[in-house]
Amino acid sequence: MERKEAIHLFEKNNELEIADYHSDRRACRVNKKIHDQYIGNDIFESNVQFWLDNFEEQETLLRLLANYTYVPELMYGGYLDDLTDDVAARCKEGKAILADTCFITFPSSKGIKSGGDVIRSLLPVGHLESIGKDQLIADAGKNLNYIKNAKCIVFIDDMVGSGETARKNVTRVLDKLGSLENKKIFLAVMFAETSSIERLKAEFQSQGYPVEVFAHRYCQKCMSEGYIFSREEIGEKEGMLREYEERIAGQKVNQGNSCAMGFRNSQLLLSFFYNTPNNTLCMFWSAAGGNAPPFARTSRQRPKIDEIKGIRERRKRNAYEMAKLARTNE
Repeated sequence: MERKEAIHLFEKNNELEIADYHSDRRACRVNKKIHDQYIGNDIFESNVQFWLDNFEEQETLLRLLANYTYVPELMYGGYLDDLTDDVAARCKEGKAILADTCFITFPSSKGIKSGGDVIRSLLPVGHLESIGKDQLIADAGKNLNYIKNAKCIVFIDDMVGSGETARKNVTRVLDKLGSLENKKIFLAVMFAETSSIERLKAEFQSQGYPVEVFAHRYCQKCMSEGYIFSREEIGEKEGMLREYEERIAGQKVNQGNSCAMGFRNSQLLLSFFYNTPNNTLCMFWSAAGGNAPPFARTSRQRPKIDEIKGIRERRKRNAYEMAKLARTNE
């Protein structure tokens, strides 16, 4: 697979055209483009090539890119609208229920910008008559009385991986609320692993929490048989990707908090316009080990191109010296 073909499939998979986007906000205003820090037409193809140059086996990475899910800001807002429509339909009261609903987002564990911040910013757009700022709850502990008076409670997030963080946040709030009688309670998720949603449903049910769990879209592990790679290819491809991932992460898969193959081996291929979740393969977002990721996480400053080139050159020299030493000792 060639780079241009992979990018074309990336566009088709995500129902967008790179030509519509630009990374410079002022240029967007002049040229009537949509701003995006990752997929701007002025940077995306060159960034992809610079990223590929760090790896020996590029065709496999291009196949991953072709199947990658990317969510620009406008599409993100549309998915939020889909979630609110789904809540209204499940309540069977129409959109009027939204005016009597609390939307609770999850806090960032590291105190940096999270999906919850973005959701609270974009969710009211297009719902000015039914969703006010006071209905968007960032700190449930400080708003328990307000939440208790709501007819509907929606815990909302853009990504659920293992589901453990979501479960802890939901149960912590519900335990403090006391009586949940006559309330509709949802965990609404934009993207999730299928297994995590089923596990959350079972856990809430077994513990007696009346929480209805649903996701707008489901994610597959990139190493799922028949998804991107055939049964015959899986072993070889996964072994190679693990080697790349562990080199970048500096840890083995599942070692401590390793993000090799995605946090807890999630193996996802997903980025949002504002950041990339660590459940995604780290080669797409981590700027370590000479990697130049196309969807770098915004929690860290991306190294300059010259710095990355320097790291790559040193690694090549070290590999050459090691090979030379091995030949000498034969």
